[in-house]
Amino acid sequence: MAMPQQVIVLDGELTIQYAGSVKPLLAQAFSSAAPAAPVLDLSGVTDMDGAGLQLLLAFAQAVARAGGQLTLQGVPAVVAAVLERYRVADQFAGVAP
Repeated sequence: MAMPQQVIVLDGELTIQYAGSVKPLLAQAFSSAAPAAPVLDLSGVTDMDGAGLQLLLAFAQAVARAGGQLTLQGVPAVVAAVLERYRVADQFAGVAP
């Protein structure tokens, strides 16, 4: 039986200016349901910097500690470029190397 997936939609900038407002959303989503199989839909993300990357990695690590893996979907080019630059795409399911 497949684990139910919780889809969390992020949009706008995932930058140092906005990472603080995204963190509580991720924390609430993680504590509320299906922490083993969360999916982040990033199709609406327009920019991402190192702070945004750190936030995604911290969320992925929390999910991993709970025995799951974070899946990214709808990864825009701007996010893919950051993941590739820092060579961390393998930390997430659903991201092609």
